[in-house]
Amino acid sequence: MFDRSELSSWTTIATPRIPLALLEANGHEARVAYSGAAALEVLATYVPDLALIDLGMPTMDGYELARRVRRTPRLAYMRLVALTGWGQPEARERSRAAGFDKHVVKPLKASDLDELIVVSAHGSHD
Repeated sequence: MFDRSELSSWTTIATPRIPLALLEANGHEARVAYSGAAALEVLATYVPDLALIDLGMPTMDGYELARRVRRTPRLAYMRLVALTGWGQPEARERSRAAGFDKHVVKPLKASDLDELIVVSAHGSHD
């Protein structure tokens, strides 16, 4: 059986308390960054299995962060999930083109997070 506590996760979202609390309550290691630039600083020393990335971050949006992550070989295996209020087909296509594996429209439910973690642990991508 899969032990979820073995999976490290990292979040970079505008309102991190809810997902961070969900992750930590289930025994996951997590980091929070409040901007794309801060996320890149975190990724310089911490490589997670899963990144929940808000598309509407200031300065460097989530799309650009995803593109930069995908261009970095040591981060290539990370599962990138766009976490956003934008559910339009254009936003979904843009996130796919930027390198996201999944596009999730807020609010993120605990059951959605559990599914993302399990899928990440098994290496499956959409």
